[in-house]
Amino acid sequence: MTADLKALADNLEAFNRWRRGEGAEQPDPKAVGQWVDQAVAFLRAAALPSVRAIESAPRDGRSVLVAHDGQWVAAVWLRAPGLWEGWAFEDEIMRDALPQGPSPAVWLDAPQAVDALIM
Repeated sequence: MTADLKALADNLEAFNRWRRGEGAEQPDPKAVGQWVDQAVAFLRAAALPSVRAIESAPRDGRSVLVAHDGQWVAAVWLRAPGLWEGWAFEDEIMRDALPQGPSPAVWLDAPQAVDALIM
């Protein structure tokens, strides 16, 4: 995939040099369309959220989506030095119902989704 991306970037840069009149040869318009399609597909795939192991989740006070009982819930890592540390639900009703918080194995790396959920 890396080689494909490098070739794609090289092709699009060559097209841009031609478009700017920098002496490059005009690429085949059909090929340019295919390069744009490939670039769009890559950008869309890169924007998808990804499921990650809970050990890689941020523990800096930011909210993240964690897996709990078959659904995604907003949670935050809390720490009381020497007393307790762990995941706590963002939702106050969930926090009251389960004060010990979730014990997730995975989290969803999707900051926009978290912002939409807790705002």
